[in-house]
Amino acid sequence: MMSKARKVYEIYKNSGSIEVLYNIILKIKEEDKKRCMEGNKCVDGSYYSIPEITSLTPKETNFKGKRLNLLVPSLEKEHIFGGISTALNLFEYMTENYEFQRIIVTDSKVDNIDIERFKEYEIDNKSNKNRTKSICPMANRFGRTIDVGENDYFVSTAWWTAYILQPILEWQQKTYDIEPVFYYIIQDFEPGFYQWSSRYSLAESTYKSKFKTKAILNTKILYDFFVEKGYSFYQQAYFNPPLNRSLANRASLASKQARREPFKILVYGRPGVGRNCFEICIESLQKFASQYENLHKWELYSVGEKHQDIILSPDCKLKSLGKLPLDQYQNILESSSVGLSLMVSPHPSYPPIEMASYGLEVITNRYENKNLSNFFTNIHSLEKLTPNDVMETLIQVCREVEKRSGKPSDGKNSYLAEESWEKVFISLGNILREK
Repeated sequence: MMSKARKVYEIYKNSGSIEVLYNIILKIKEEDKKRCMEGNKCVDGSYYSIPEITSLTPKETNFKGKRLNLLVPSLEKEHIFGGISTALNLFEYMTENYEFQRIIVTDSKVDNIDIERFKEYEIDNKSNKNRTKSICPMANRFGRTIDVGENDYFVSTAWWTAYILQPILEWQQKTYDIEPVFYYIIQDFEPGFYQWSSRYSLAESTYKSKFKTKAILNTKILYDFFVEKGYSFYQQAYFNPPLNRSLANRASLASKQARREPFKILVYGRPGVGRNCFEICIESLQKFASQYENLHKWELYSVGEKHQDIILSPDCKLKSLGKLPLDQYQNILESSSVGLSLMVSPHPSYPPIEMASYGLEVITNRYENKNLSNFFTNIHSLEKLTPNDVMETLIQVCREVEKRSGKPSDGKNSYLAEESWEKVFISLGNILREK
């Protein structure tokens, strides 16, 4: 029988997502807690710890260099996409104003990083070498210290990196008699990653820091959500990230090309990430498979996270392709006609925008102020998210694709994504340059 640790590793390896790993660990811990509560076993307080907020302990140094520090969960190759990739792009631009740069890796080893990208960086396992460019692995940080000087500036990414930074800023303020300012790259409303809980509260607390926060929010839609909810920062700005350059280069032509039978439905399937509503996807597809009269004209594929193939009906299966390399992802986008990508979050998410840019009829959902139908005529954004609503829209768009013989609709796109990262940097202006 496969051990729990092995199961966690296998799922983590296939998904390539730290977020998925944390969700699995949370579920296992909850199961263990229930068993513990039912028995008479005595446990110590660490049993209820939150490992990702383990303290990062600062140490005084005579180092006077002006240094920019990025706190990021991982630099492993399989994790450099989406949010981590975006954070690295912003950090690399910001370093132009700093003689020294340091990347503090909070949650993983650095065994499989992109050697070419980080060739100028030195791995600093002791966290005290003060090189011009260094990478400090701090996943195993209990009892360890890290040198922090009066001219160290910090960039936080995931909520727990912002949380463990707060005591460092307080220490820096007292030790060097300065008023700390830190950058916070916010790419979703992260308390929503959890039920109302300890982690929800801790994540939300990072938006209320007593220190000056320069918040950089991923998309105007997310920015507007924070404003509507009453969050306020020392400085705040937003950017609309560009489509991946390789994807963008082929999108215009692909969005005009007819697809051939069997037509494809492409599902953004991530069973390990609750907000992507994998259960609703499957319930919807089962209903669709049992009711659609032209099912024989369609094939169904899932991308995003590897899972077992799923039988939807005697004649229909959802085939899992997992997390694809970019070229294979481009190929499946170019040959698909319908996309299903759900996310209960104020962030618009990348997959529905990528799918729509390639001419797919895309089904997604609204959330608070998010409604992608306002920007793409070929995105169908559901106000009410249920399996029946998804199924009915699936049937409608599949019939339309068949009626057009696979030719994409003449979709209109008014989404104001920047053309390049260079344009993003210009749009953010002084918030990235001022210290």
